[in-house]
Amino acid sequence: YIAAVQQGMPDHIVAGALYQPVKEVLTDAQDEDTEKIEASIEKALQSKGIYLDDEAVKQAAAPVKVPARKSTTDLINVLSEEGLREVVEKGKTAACDVVGRMFAGLTTPNPLQGGQTSPCEYCGNRGACPIDPRLDGGRVRKLESSDKEEE
Repeated sequence: YIAAVQQGMPDHIVAGALYQPVKEVLTDAQDEDTEKIEASIEKALQSKGIYLDDEAVKQAAAPVKVPARKSTTDLINVLSEEGLREVVEKGKTAACDVVGRMFAGLTTPNPLQGGQTSPCEYCGNRGACPIDPRLDGGRVRKLESSDKEEE
């Protein structure tokens, strides 16, 4: 999305991208602890994304909660200009790879799991999915932590 905005609005500086979930949040009807319920709702609706490590950007992002530290475990990562460029380039490369595979007729499901939840949970075709670990790419791949890369 950042690359698309940069291309469509070349006279603007893209400072990042935030994702705000819009969904109905269900809580335990038996729980009467209002603070616990509110914390659960806030966690489910927490913004995610990346943006530049710049004071003006942080001010403009309010009321989004800005992490106090730079870490890959934060839901919102604060990056240097170089870091943001690197993320955009990796995203463009990944998107081009997927499209290239599609044009080549390589459509074997090859989902990537980055957390505890299976990517198949979000797929509208999971009931008819031909994921077969015997086929090339027919498995759920696990995303390795970027913390390991830094070690």
